[in-house]
Amino acid sequence: MRQGTAFGFQHALIVAVLAAAGGVARAEPPPLDVAVGFDGGWRVGSWTPLVISSTTAGLRDGEPVSVWVEDPDGQFVRSPPAVAAATAAGRVEARFSVRFGRPTGRLRIGRGPTVSAPEPPPTHGDLRLAGSIPSTERVIVTYGRVPAGSRAARLLDREQGTTTRVIEAAAAGAIAFAARDYDAADAVIVCGSAVADLPPSAVAAHDAWVSN
Repeated sequence: MRQGTAFGFQHALIVAVLAAAGGVARAEPPPLDVAVGFDGGWRVGSWTPLVISSTTAGLRDGEPVSVWVEDPDGQFVRSPPAVAAATAAGRVEARFSVRFGRPTGRLRIGRGPTVSAPEPPPTHGDLRLAGSIPSTERVIVTYGRVPAGSRAARLLDREQGTTTRVIEAAAAGAIAFAARDYDAADAVIVCGSAVADLPPSAVAAHDAWVSN
């Protein structure tokens, strides 16, 4: 799920209000793209892959980045800092595994050397992520084309009175790079040659998830 455009508009609106009030507004932070879970789906209490990315104008290769997410009490908890790295696609990204404690999906981002300080201030304010998956739903993550997957899930739901969400990971903005990134999944289906398109670290993460 891409939130960069909405996030940038929010900051532009804040700057405009401050200017109209005669206040001194700092320069607007460069917009960042946020991809969470699989196809934007995440579950409260489950480890979730989260990727912060931008062009080189927004993030710098080697720049420290941290994220804060709400715990069950609504307090923001900071993740360990990650180091942004350039990708072959010409972008810079930082990857995290986080656990949202509330379905509000509130997120804060901090950039630069201060993110390693005991109480670093976020450089990008509150961002709300949609896509919270209810605890009553089952989640199946698929890699590759599985045309019968959604139909089979519907038939099982009709028979068992359940609700199943089938997520095509290839279309997702985030991808698992650690075994715990599959925490929200009840099942993972990898179809044939789709494995060849996965980064080796993603394959290793899936194998570790199966072993666990």
